Amino acid sequence: MVVDGSVRTKEQLFARFTDTVFLGESGISGWDWFYDLLFNRLYASDISVAVVNQDLTGLPEVEQANYAEALASIQVDAPGKLWLVKQGGGAAN
Repeated sequence: MVVDGSVRTKEQLFARFTDTVFLGESGISGWDWFYDLLFNRLYASDISVAVVNQDLTGLPEVEQANYAEALASIQVDAPGKLWLVKQGGGAAN
């Protein structure tokens, strides 16, 4: 899954994730809800997700920070289920 500069709002970011991991929710409106749905989907299934954060400059800085915090928490809480990939192809962590 790729997040690029066309993503300008948290709602667009949430939609990118729901389209990719089939969370079944299209009206995610908050970071807690995003975390809960993504964590539960990854934890309760055999899937894992690779995220390429190609360009986050379209998101406001506060949303970038919230997004980074949510992904970091999911990586800790569901190890091996969420992969952040550097644009060049190597795993970020």
